[in-house]
Amino acid sequence: MEKKSSGYIILYSIVVLGSIALALVIYLSSFVVSDSRTNTDYQKSLQARSLADSCVELGLMAIRNNTNFSGTNNFTLEQGNCTYTVINSGGSIREVRSTGSVGAIIRKVKVITSQLNPQIQLSSWTEVADF
Repeated sequence: MEKKSSGYIILYSIVVLGSIALALVIYLSSFVVSDSRTNTDYQKSLQARSLADSCVELGLMAIRNNTNFSGTNNFTLEQGNCTYTVINSGGSIREVRSTGSVGAIIRKVKVITSQLNPQIQLSSWTEVADF
């Protein structure tokens, strides 16, 4: 009878330890899925910021080509979209507002010029939550 009891105890211990190991594997795999999703969003956020910065550069080129320029342009690229708007505040002050988006991720940058000639000088280049 003693041998039968020890067999059940061993079997019960194996089932309990197996259940704990399975729960641990499931718990840890949820972190891997969550981490890969976070990493993808992080990459999209970096791409959206790069698009916003690139559109600012395009807006500054438009100002360089025509110092009286004001307006909006949109660009669609393989990884996402960007838009810039140049606001002519008079004198040497121009505000370039740029938005880069990749999927649902959106980043915004605002640049203000302080001088246009002989070369463009900036007083600020800032990422903003909204314009």
